[in-house]
Amino acid sequence: NKGTKGEVMLPDSSIVKLNSDSKIIFPDRFMGPTREVFVAGEAYFKVKSKPDTPMVVSTNRNIFIKVLGTEFNVRAYDNEPMTRTTLYSGKVDILGKKSSGEQFKLAELKPSESYVTRMKEAPLKVLKADTIKIAAWSRGVLIFDNTPMDMVIKELERWHGASVTVKNDKVYKYTFTARFKQESLVQVLESIKFCTDIKYTIDGNNVVLF
Repeated sequence: NKGTKGEVMLPDSSIVKLNSDSKIIFPDRFMGPTREVFVAGEAYFKVKSKPDTPMVVSTNRNIFIKVLGTEFNVRAYDNEPMTRTTLYSGKVDILGKKSSGEQFKLAELKPSESYVTRMKEAPLKVLKADTIKIAAWSRGVLIFDNTPMDMVIKELERWHGASVTVKNDKVYKYTFTARFKQESLVQVLESIKFCTDIKYTIDGNNVVLF
């Protein structure tokens, strides 16, 4: 759910941390030549090494991540145009799927690299990754780095389980840079208010920005 994070152990003893507003689907036990898992949202994987049975993580964007034993972060939210797979250790192959259903290799990631796609934009890219910042959420740290306000709002809704209404489109002209760990939603909003002309009202978890 929004406002919560979780951790699950897969049938092969792999560990997956789930960010807010995320889900993972997996069987009671893995059978066959691969370990099939589906993720929507954001998750950090610590995959148990089984060379004869690779894990294949599918996303809602027709991107597949093939791994043996490794650590990586995947972000693929339905309401965001970008997907990003970031490798921390080991090796992963990024796969696509043809209309026939056949999978093909798009890229091979090395540690500290990200594979990034944006809907309706090309080319697909492998980029050097800021690994500390990308997985900060798994350590309970919320980082904004010149982040557009529409993305800030989405993160606050997920992080704090809030519902945010924007009354004036001028709110979206701002970007925001900050780091939070245990601050409340009100403390974050006060920081935004201090740095910008944005004001807010709050009633429970319902926030209005203007």
